[in-house]
Amino acid sequence: MKKLLLLTVMIFTFFFVHAQKYELSSPDAKLKADVDINGGINVTLKKGDITAIKLGNISLETDNKLQDQEFKVQKVIRNSVNGIINPQIREKAETHINAYNELEIRFKAGHSITFRLFNEGFAYRLSTLSKDSLTIFPQKS
Repeated sequence: MKKLLLLTVMIFTFFFVHAQKYELSSPDAKLKADVDINGGINVTLKKGDITAIKLGNISLETDNKLQDQEFKVQKVIRNSVNGIINPQIREKAETHINAYNELEIRFKAGHSITFRLFNEGFAYRLSTLSKDSLTIFPQKS
């Protein structure tokens, strides 16, 4: 019995350490993003049960080889924003609603990725804590 329990714990530990999954929903809960970190960053955006977009191996190729390191998650930060923006130059409306849910994943290598899910769309941002200048290379086809 103890061997079976130990084997089960080891299997679950292996899967949780190597494949990390996170979920993010829009404020109205109509959109859902599934983030999977398993040797790379992959995102599936769904509207209801329909897959709208799949992004695979999101990365930023720079001269300091950030992407060659493993994606070991250091910290996950969640945030929700629901506010009103009054634009300086009015176009169609005097105010705009700024509502989104945010998921920031910080990696031990000193870089992070931030996802924002709005009621109408999805955005992500890659960032680094590097104090030196960076050279960003274009994506290879």
